Parts: sequence; C-alpha cells; structure tokens
Amino acid sequence: MFCYVRCNSSNISKSWSTTSILRIATIKKSYLTSSQIYQSLKDKLTATIVNNEPLTPHIKKDFQKYWKLLPQQFSKQNNHDNETILNQIDMTTFMNFINKSKGISSTARGIYRREIIYLIKQNLTLVFQLIGLLSRQDESQATYLESSPSLSSPTDILHWCLNDSVRTADVVMAADLYLLFYKIYPHEKIYPTYQSRLINALSFDNPLYDHIHLIKYLELHKLWADKHLQYTPTPLQTSILSNKAISLRNSPSLSKTTLELLLDTHFLPNDQLRDDQIVIAYQLIDENYKLNNASGVFSNWLKIKDHYISITKHDPRIIYKIIKISTQNIIYRTICKEILWQLSPQYYCNNPLLLPAIIDYATEVNSLSLTKEIMNNINLHTKPENYQVVWFTKRCLSSLLKMHLKFNDSDGVDRVLRQINEKFGKHSQENYQAIISHLLQSQDIQNFAKAMNLVNKFPPETALLSYGTIINRLINWETKSNGNIDTNNSNANILNPMASINELLLKAHKYDPKHLNSLWNIIAALYFKRLLKLTFSVENQSKENDAINTTSLDIAKYIYVNCTQNSYPWSEIDSNPFSNPYPHKVKLKITNSNKFVILRNIAMTAIEQVRQDIFLWCCAELYKNGMSVKELKIHWNIMLKHSLRKIEFKDKKHVTDQLKSKEVKFIKHLLK
Repeated sequence: MFCYVRCNSSNISKSWSTTSILRIATIKKSYLTSSQIYQSLKDKLTATIVNNEPLTPHIKKDFQKYWKLLPQQFSKQNNHDNETILNQIDMTTFMNFINKSKGISSTARGIYRREIIYLIKQNLTLVFQLIGLLSRQDESQATYLESSPSLSSPTDILHWCLNDSVRTADVVMAADLYLLFYKIYPHEKIYPTYQSRLINALSFDNPLYDHIHLIKYLELHKLWADKHLQYTPTPLQTSILSNKAISLRNSPSLSKTTLELLLDTHFLPNDQLRDDQIVIAYQLIDENYKLNNASGVFSNWLKIKDHYISITKHDPRIIYKIIKISTQNIIYRTICKEILWQLSPQYYCNNPLLLPAIIDYATEVNSLSLTKEIMNNINLHTKPENYQVVWFTKRCLSSLLKMHLKFNDSDGVDRVLRQINEKFGKHSQENYQAIISHLLQSQDIQNFAKAMNLVNKFPPETALLSYGTIINRLINWETKSNGNIDTNNSNANILNPMASINELLLKAHKYDPKHLNSLWNIIAALYFKRLLKLTFSVENQSKENDAINTTSLDIAKYIYVNCTQNSYPWSEIDSNPFSNPYPHKVKLKITNSNKFVILRNIAMTAIEQVRQDIFLWCCAELYKNGMSVKELKIHWNIMLKHSLRKIEFKDKKHVTDQLKSKEVKFIKHLLK
C-alpha cells in the first residue's frame, strides 16, 4: 500500500558503512558519558553519606538518577564488588546516615533496601550484617527475622525487603525492588505467595497513587507473562484495581490497558468470565461508546456476549449502546444483525430503550422487509400497559418519524407528527433534523430551498442540529463536484454553498456565542472533512501525471495539534472556520466526542495519499486517547477488507483467526 524508494545497492552499502561507523562512535561516546555520569553521582552520594549530610530534595533527586543508572552499569561489569556504595564505606558510617532519616524519608529506606538487593550474590556477609543491625533497631523487623526459618537464599532476602517495604507503606518501592531483583537475577524462582502480597499492596485505595500503582501492576504482569506465569487477582483485587482504572481521567491508555488485562484474565478451567469481569467489560464498552470507538465496543462485546444463556440477561443499556454505535458505523453492522436475531420480539417490543434503536437500525440499512417485520412485532407483542411508556416516548416517536420519512410513507409521517404534537406540544431537535435530512436526500435546488426556509422557522434552540445536517450535505455536494458547482445548473445547491454555510453559522453563533452546543463539535469534524476531501480531489484532478500534493494532510495535522495543545475557551473558536483564509490560525472545538472521527478521517486520507508518516501519527494519537493496538488492527482491517465486514464473528478468537488469514499487508507491517 505504501511506496518505497528504490536505491542503488552500492550506494546503500556505502551509506551503511559510513552510518555504522558514526553510530558506533556515537554509542561509544554515549556509553562513556553514561559511565562518567554514574561514577560522578556515586562519588557525590558516597561523600554525602560519609559526611552524614542531610537528605535535601536535590540529593534525593541525585539518588533517583543513580538508581536509574545502576542496573545498566551493574550488567556491564563482571566484577560487581565495587558497584555499590556500601562497599565503599564502613557499616557504622552507613547506619548513622540511614538511622538519621529512615523514619521520615522513603529515600533513606530505599538506599539500604537497594544496597541489599545488589549485594545478595556478591557479599552475603555484608547483607546479613546490615539486616541484623536494622532488625535490632526495629521490633517488627526483629519479629519477622526470628519467625523466618532462615535467610539463606536470594529470594528469602528479597522477601525480607518486600515485607520491610510494605510494613512502612512503601508500596511502589516494594514493586520496584521486586522488578529490580528479577531483572538482575532473572533465573531466581518466583513464589505465588509474594505475587499475591504485592497485588494486595497495590490494591489498597489510595487516589494519590492510583496512576503509579496501575503502572506497577502492568509491569509485574509483564514480568510474569514473560516467564509464562499467571497471577489470578481475587474478586476484591479485581474490583479495586478496576475502580482505580475507571477513576483515571487523564490517562485513557493506562486505564484501558488495565481494564482489558483484568477482563482477559482466565479464572476458571472452562474460561468462563466472572461477574466482576462483566462489570469491567460494561465499563469498557461504555467508555468506548463515549469516544465513538466502535472497534473498542465491538471487541469487548465479543468477549462477553455469550456469558449468559440468554442475551436478555445482559444490561439493556449496554445492548442499546452496541446497537446504536454499530448502526452509525457501517462496517460493524453485522453485530446489530446478530443481536436482533437473538432478541425476542416480546423483549425488545416492551423495552423503551431498545425498540427505538432497533427501528433506527432497520431505517439506516434501508430494509423495508425488516421494518415491516418490526412493526408487525410491535403490534403483536407490545403489552397494553406498555403502550404509553414504549410507543409514545420522544425517542420512539422520533425513530418512527425517521422510518416513515425514509420509506416515503406520507400517511405515517402525518400520523407521527400529529402524535408528537398531541403528546409533547412541540418537536425535538432530532425530529427537525429528520425532516431536514429527508428533504436533502438528493441534490435538488427546490428541496434545498424548502429545507432552508423550514429551518429558518424552527425555534433557535431546536434548529442547531439541523444546521449541522445542512452544512454536511453542502460539503458532500461540494466535494463530489470537486468544488466546481455549476451555477447555471438547476440542480446546483444554491449558487454559493459557502454563503449558505455562513448564514447558518452566523445564526448559530448568535444563539450560542459560547459555543457549548454539540453543533460546534460537528463543525470541527466537517472542517477537516472538507479540507481533506476537497483539496485532495482538486489536486488529484489537476495533476493527473504528477505526484499528488499532500500538503492538506500536513495542514490537517498542524490544525489538530494546535487545537488540542492550546487551551482556549470555546467562545474563542471560529464561528465559521470555513471562511478563515489562514488555516494555521483556525480554532476548532475538538473534544473526546469528535477526536476519533477526525483522526480516523485524517488517517483514511493518509492511506489514500500514501502518507505513512501521517497514518502512523493518527494511530499514535488514537492510541494515546484510548484505542488499543488490537482495536486499531481490527478497525483498519475491517475498514479496508470488505470480506471481513460480512463475517458474523463468534468470539475474540474468531476475530484473531480471521485477521491472521486476511490481514491487510501494510497494516500488519505498520501496527505491531
């Protein structure tokens, strides 16, 4: 899919040779620099201990830097005797420094614990001496030492350090010491008791440290997974860890990775999920729904859909969200088809949440036969006591209105409009939007004029969504005609589409000057759509034999970054970005609700224009905002491989197997 430059082999060899020499020189220089920094820090910190200087914030930072460099230096030397501070000074001096601060400073406690870890296999005598001195000074440490059979093995000493850390509430340090130990002594045995003890420690409620606790949980899981070990969290641990993940607001990727890990853990031999995992799956589906991440909703639903004997045992709010987002995303509509087949008419016809969503699905797929079947089921299976709470809700009447409009049923439209007036006295934004959308199905000047006249009569508070619908249609027509609308054509969509857009946005801005309405999120997405599609179409047409100018992609990336990194009140965004002649100055309303739509649009254009760099940037942004690599693979493969869209996937394994055999090559190469 992406093109590569063909180079002369001799040039490659020559270039590689020169580059390799430079790289080796750079690595050597970097190594020496790293060693020099390490030695300088070590000498400075040794002097701090010898002189019994106070642990100032600056000194604490130096210890952090030293600990970061030490594992690397430790692994480079065959002789480790001189690689720790304690080998350089006498025990009395060391203990004087530690005792002065260990009661109030986790850094002081970290110093002696890390020294012990590094000395385990180099100087056991020194380790035992240090532990003995520490234990004699602390009653709880002495009790643990006396109750232990012996401290004869490296893991015994590790466990002493872990217990000592948990005793002083240094939970993150306990995890770090554990990870450090198995990094420098990878062949030592792992004991399940201490797996559980560490996860227990990380599972305590502590909002200030939830973020780092989850990072450590993931690091521990990776360590065990690399060693082909698995730890099964208890229901209580699962609940607390999932609550920690859910509470994170500024780390969507960390939150999602944690929740998916907890969801994917197998607890029983038959691989059945626990009820607490179902709650996690529901939370993931809900979060992905809010982000408009259909791939995330799809993949998590596949994990749990068969958990219950009947689909009706699932939370209907979750089923509703799955149906709605799948209806809106054409490549995932097979999910709706399967759910509808599994739901009994007696169930969905009496559910005020699901029935409108199912009607919307039938309308969107333009299936008259399915619509007739649903309407027959409604008449047959709706209980009399549910008529008012199911049929005559705003949501259901709105869905029925869209359905009758779609199939040109004028009698049905009149009947529903009359029912809405009788029941509610006025129309909702969705009702007005449905009428406008129906008028604009074709590019007809008379219908467009009707739509504009009608929308001008709507109350301002209910007209904004209709503005978005009109602007979307105008942009679609403009891009289809490559920006060259024939003003002499009777089917031209008003002489100047930009004038119509400007008229609507001026009215919208007048009513909503703070730009709080969701219309402005829609306008942001439409701005990118027009920028990418129109520019690409025009350039592609005008440069048939030349390389396509992909500058619009760079502009789109710049605008997105500028709008998401710079903080400004929504009142300052462009009320009409389409009229701004300076793209680099455009301000748009980009939020979690439209980020995924915008980024996927840019990424799709990057694929069309063979811009691998922009595509990967979009994927990185999607990942940062909560879309996992697995979900990215699922989305782009289903989007680009039409045969995958037709498959009714049974479970997550079925998806994995199908992707292996049908995966798009460049997606497989780029997303690993």
